[in-house]
Amino acid sequence: VKGQISFEIVDNGIGRQKAQEIKENKVSKQNSIGLKLTKERLENFAKNINKEIVMDFEDMVDNNQQPLGTKAIIILPIK
Repeated sequence: VKGQISFEIVDNGIGRQKAQEIKENKVSKQNSIGLKLTKERLENFAKNINKEIVMDFEDMVDNNQQPLGTKAIIILPIK
């Protein structure tokens, strides 16, 4: 689409659901702030040109609904 740049990042890991299950069973309950900081930085960038960014995540599965990883989709507006 004209006026934007789209990125797709594919992680072939265990998927968000399994990662959440592991996180809930950990003794240490520290929160990850990486995605929050990234989103804030992108929003500040977009604010400078009065447009919004899009960050979306898709859980990828095979035909048997087994996790194949996660896809992050980021759409940045351009001037």
